[in-house]
Amino acid sequence: SHTVNSRFIIRIPEDYLLEAAGPIFCAAITMYSPLVHWKAKNGGMNIGIVGIGGLGQMGVKLAKAMGNRVAAISTSPGKKQAALEIGADDFIVSTDKDSMLSGTDSLDLILNTVSAKHEVTTYIPLLRRDGVIVQLGLVMDSHSVNQVVLMRKRLSISGSVIGGMKETQDCIDFCAKHKIVPTTKLITADQLGEVYDILEKKNDQVIRYVLDIAASK
Repeated sequence: SHTVNSRFIIRIPEDYLLEAAGPIFCAAITMYSPLVHWKAKNGGMNIGIVGIGGLGQMGVKLAKAMGNRVAAISTSPGKKQAALEIGADDFIVSTDKDSMLSGTDSLDLILNTVSAKHEVTTYIPLLRRDGVIVQLGLVMDSHSVNQVVLMRKRLSISGSVIGGMKETQDCIDFCAKHKIVPTTKLITADQLGEVYDILEKKNDQVIRYVLDIAASK
């Protein structure tokens, strides 16, 4: 056992699965924090989630539970069914011109989880007036942005990383209340090599891998 300052302790709700709690402290709070900051918790907004992986699945579930209309946005048409099953109302394929046109001027807030090289301007046409796109994926390459596009509709590009201790507690309590559980797969230590191989390639799974330490001994 360890003794720590109570300020750094998160209480896991009694009925919440322990293997589901880990991703809450990473993926869920990363999505929850910007949703709360940009007032999506009040509901009634049109929210876009770019990337339907570990982060994106939580973004869809959280935004929907807050009472918003949610559009899942992906380069992979094959993720449509998974996105709809976790709560998305709409599905936009960012590499399909017609699909992108169908979503033009429709979103108030976009949470962009893409961590691979890309252009943020791809998604800006989806925003309606006063819309905001929040960058969450850690991309080190520069983006090219024409400021006139932002000026015409008073758009904003922002960023977010993660939440603090109080917000993390609020997040897991919200998830427990609304029965939001990340899609996870328990693995043992001898499977780590296989998981890393999957993650090094294009990860097309709506899943979070959770290491079962007790079962790995």
